[in-house]
Amino acid sequence: MKTQLIFIILLLTTGLQGQRGIEAGATILPQIYGLYYDQSPSDRAIKIPYSFAIGVDAGFNFNDYIGLRTGFLYSPLGEKYNDIAVDPEVSYELNLSYIQLPVYLKLNSSIERSFSFIMIAGPYFSLLNEATLTVNSEDPVPVLGDYNRFLTGGALGLGLQLNLSRGGNLNFLWYNSASLDPISTQAPSRRVVSTGLQLAYHYFIWEPR
Repeated sequence: MKTQLIFIILLLTTGLQGQRGIEAGATILPQIYGLYYDQSPSDRAIKIPYSFAIGVDAGFNFNDYIGLRTGFLYSPLGEKYNDIAVDPEVSYELNLSYIQLPVYLKLNSSIERSFSFIMIAGPYFSLLNEATLTVNSEDPVPVLGDYNRFLTGGALGLGLQLNLSRGGNLNFLWYNSASLDPISTQAPSRRVVSTGLQLAYHYFIWEPR
């Protein structure tokens, strides 16, 4: 059993003709987002807002099929709602701007074809950069001190990779993420969640000879 496990690890992390090396690129992520409540609130009419996350990333491919990827992603999250218990006409918008550092395991099918199936999955670490609360589209009020500055979470992306000539590729991923930590210590307990279409371009900047 140990011999078989060692063989599988060697098969995944080495390759006779694998495209090993370092790739770097940029990503844009149109997404919808919100907050997941441990206990669903009965006093709020939740809306579904959207935003655009942008970032840069880099990764190391062990071979054609497996690699690691990391980077920085600026992701505006939060929630929009109306307080139906007090005044249904009053709208609230909580904006939470995070800088995320993900660490993904990347798996993909053969790059010998024009398209490959690709999956990325792993944890991320977030720094809350800005937090504001807007009531009825008035001037936003800073509320950074009310929320946890650091969060951990997880992300999963599934989709297709377009393999370009000269070492480049385009990724089209259905991307989902959720924080494991609550956004604040105040009740009710809430976690940020999002889903969207991630578009990314990568180019090989170094390949071992």
